[in-house]
Amino acid sequence: MRIVVLVALSITLLCAALHSQDTEASDAACAQQASGYDPKLLSASPPQLPPDLKKVELTYFEPGCEGECPVFWLTIREGKIHYKGKKFVKVRGSRHAGFSEEDFRKLLQLWNDGKFFAMHDDYCDFRCGNTEVTSLDPRESSTTLALPVGKKTVRECSVDRPTSAHPPDAYFNLQGELRRIAKDHGWL
Repeated sequence: MRIVVLVALSITLLCAALHSQDTEASDAACAQQASGYDPKLLSASPPQLPPDLKKVELTYFEPGCEGECPVFWLTIREGKIHYKGKKFVKVRGSRHAGFSEEDFRKLLQLWNDGKFFAMHDDYCDFRCGNTEVTSLDPRESSTTLALPVGKKTVRECSVDRPTSAHPPDAYFNLQGELRRIAKDHGWL
């Protein structure tokens, strides 16, 4: 009787391990598919920036994590920056500073050159067929460009696992510039 129970238990554990490996492989394949650019959007023409940037706004947001990740917003419009820090930042509260049109155009060029309009909207929670993958407690950020004709947000989660989707490097290039601006002002 004990041998039958041990054999049954061994078979059950083996099946669970194989199922877990299949699920992880399926999640990794799904994450690979959800990474990079959205092929359907790559061939589409992105909206053009208006010559007058008064109604254009670029916002960067880090909502924190379970640990000591910064929580802050950085919004840039022609001529000004608005910062709001909540937790794990050097400066809490709201701050404002001037920002040149030339520097704003450089950031918008990074957006356009990076093909943000062809990126997936969400690299944190995504679905491939019947597979749904959710990142738990990641260090997260989002970047939004608002134009008079609409807006585009790209959400990213910094989780380095095979089952995580990742935006193109262009996302991190712009993210680095936006974080640098906040650091240069002494806010982060």
